[in-house]
Amino acid sequence: PQTPLTPTHTHGDITTHAREVGPVEPESPPPKARATRLPPDWTPSDADRAYAASQSLTPQETDRVAEDFRDYWIAKGGADGRKLDWPATWKRWVRTHRDRQRPRMASQPAFNRGGGQGATDFASIVAQRRGYGRDPDDVPPGGEAISGAFRVVG
Repeated sequence: PQTPLTPTHTHGDITTHAREVGPVEPESPPPKARATRLPPDWTPSDADRAYAASQSLTPQETDRVAEDFRDYWIAKGGADGRKLDWPATWKRWVRTHRDRQRPRMASQPAFNRGGGQGATDFASIVAQRRGYGRDPDDVPPGGEAISGAFRVVG
């Protein structure tokens, strides 16, 4: 049989009761997660492959990236070779691969004849559109020649 509760607090029409309890022990903090090394037989899970596909990698690219990922992390020594979250590490690796595969604006040809010299090529396009020729010493009306300033590359 339980002992009857005695009122412990009354406020207006409401009375609360409490049962005496022993001392409460503080909870121990959860154990810290430990970083681990990538298993030597690691292969991308279905979720890993789906993420790679969501980042526009073909299945063949995913296989190649997975091989590079596995080889790199298995060979990586010391604390740097251990991770808390391998799926997150894979996602970052995939994004880095994707970003490296994207062409950079400065390295793409500015027009169909080639070029791709960034500001130099841009200056060439502006010069041509303003009616100046391919001659680097071509002088705009009222201007002065700047050797190589409007040189067309390609």
